[in-house]
Amino acid sequence: MVSRSWRDIDELLDTLVQKKNEPGDLYDTLRRLHETGQLLTRRLDSGYTLQAIVDQIRDATQADLVVLYAYEPVLQHFVFPPSLAGNLQDANSYQFLQLHQPDDIATLLLHQPQPIFTIEGKDICPTGCRDVQIRQNQFQQREEIRSIAALPLQMGDESIGVMFVNFRQQQRFDSPQKLFIEGLAHYAAIAIKNGQDFDTLYQRRFRDLETLQNIDRELNRVLDLKTVLKRLLELACERVSANGASIWFPNPRTKALEVVVGIGDHSETSLHPPVEETRGITQWVARHKKSARVNNVHRDLPWCDLYVQIMPATMAELDVPLLDEGEVIGVLNFESATEGAFRRAHEEY
Repeated sequence: MVSRSWRDIDELLDTLVQKKNEPGDLYDTLRRLHETGQLLTRRLDSGYTLQAIVDQIRDATQADLVVLYAYEPVLQHFVFPPSLAGNLQDANSYQFLQLHQPDDIATLLLHQPQPIFTIEGKDICPTGCRDVQIRQNQFQQREEIRSIAALPLQMGDESIGVMFVNFRQQQRFDSPQKLFIEGLAHYAAIAIKNGQDFDTLYQRRFRDLETLQNIDRELNRVLDLKTVLKRLLELACERVSANGASIWFPNPRTKALEVVVGIGDHSETSLHPPVEETRGITQWVARHKKSARVNNVHRDLPWCDLYVQIMPATMAELDVPLLDEGEVIGVLNFESATEGAFRRAHEEY
């Protein structure tokens, strides 16, 4: 999805380059777009990003007011209050910007296929939305807005937000100006998406750290090995959703992997396959000292040929070796009845 948006930007840049020698100094427009795009995509922290976007776009376009309604695709709602750059003439205008209704202008424009450029600030809303247009006209009158660029922000097919670039001086919105503002909108969408992804990663890593701290406390508080290992599995399953989880240790006398502790559907298991056997994903992990993450143990090669059933409903499996100075001292095993339940983030955790 990111590549598609970059292609859109490339097309805009190509258009400007082709028109480099035409009147209106389009080459300068290309340069400003490139410089502003670099600023917009430089930072990842979303708390900084939203305000930085409206500030940079206002400076680049020389607009009077830039309003950004960022959208959370997963939660399916806008981030309120919206981000604002510029000075409002009427204090009541900010209340209008924060007003969120099912038929407000941001919601109606979120899934618009194309940006809307209006020179006189009229007909900015889709046909048939008279109440919305009335409210929008009131805002424009209070703020003396003459021209508006209303831009849905998208990454591929994913809606990222809506941005309004407002001018108190009437604009022509000729082809170069439209291309410039649309290019900025693409950069803004990338910056918002990057910030959201960074926040998601940061929150996941923070939760991982919390769980690891809890495990560390348990290791220092309890001396009984099986109690510690069971608690470790319970805490791990808070982040790695599994129907059953177990820890396997090799028996030094029999040379077999044995389940020393299990939870969930593995709590009663007593399967002790010998480590020399060629079958068994857990056995493979112990021999090769590598993790195995399998989306479907019945279908995915080569795992389906190695799989030995422990939990009848198992579809997905994640096995990770416990290594001490390069030697395998055990295997962590997680199994789920949901296909593809384990992601790379789970394996890394």
